[in-house]
Amino acid sequence: MGEYVIGIPLGDLIPASFVRRVNRFVIEVELSGRRTFSYIRDTGRMKDYLIPGNRVYLIEKESGKYRYLLRAVEGRPGLVLADPYLDNQMVRLWLEEKGFRVDTKGLKFGRSLFDLRFERGGRECVCEVKGSNMYYKGWAVFPDVYSSRAERHFRTLADMDGCRWLVFVSHFPTKRIGINPEFPNLSEIVEKGMQNGLEVHALSTRITGNTWWLEGEVSFSPVVRR
Repeated sequence: MGEYVIGIPLGDLIPASFVRRVNRFVIEVELSGRRTFSYIRDTGRMKDYLIPGNRVYLIEKESGKYRYLLRAVEGRPGLVLADPYLDNQMVRLWLEEKGFRVDTKGLKFGRSLFDLRFERGGRECVCEVKGSNMYYKGWAVFPDVYSSRAERHFRTLADMDGCRWLVFVSHFPTKRIGINPEFPNLSEIVEKGMQNGLEVHALSTRITGNTWWLEGEVSFSPVVRR
């Protein structure tokens, strides 16, 4: 996959032990022998990682109700990013490395607001970013829980004309990314889009020390083969 050239600092990672998920945005952890709470920006299930006793990694927040923010979790492939807020930043840096001028304001099309837009050959392109944190039989797959918002984005990208990209970012090292086989309807939509000119890219990443690194592009398939 080549030498790492793009890295995003994660801050000073503080190890803790997962206790329970309070709600979509809050987890309880044990830190230095005491119980406390942390904000979580990944609203998916994360059922393979948010297990009582599993190691999690926090950073201190500068403001807000909760002192800590969940950044990473211990997983089968090693450390797994647990902060999808960073996905757009990684893809923006990747696009800029390719020489594109990127606008982070995104573009609204119908009911869908896409994450990024960039110029390619004098044409405006839209780019939707999806993070993949679920490990499935050697694949990184998206999503770990059904999302009507993701389906709406996929349908819009599949049906619209013009330059549009869909970029999946694995939150751990992988050689291939696909659609979670629990949701074949999402696979069908993405396949339809690819037949209609949608470009789909997949990126593998790795956490080393306190930095989240881009490893490079890997293969993508809308249908995960066991």
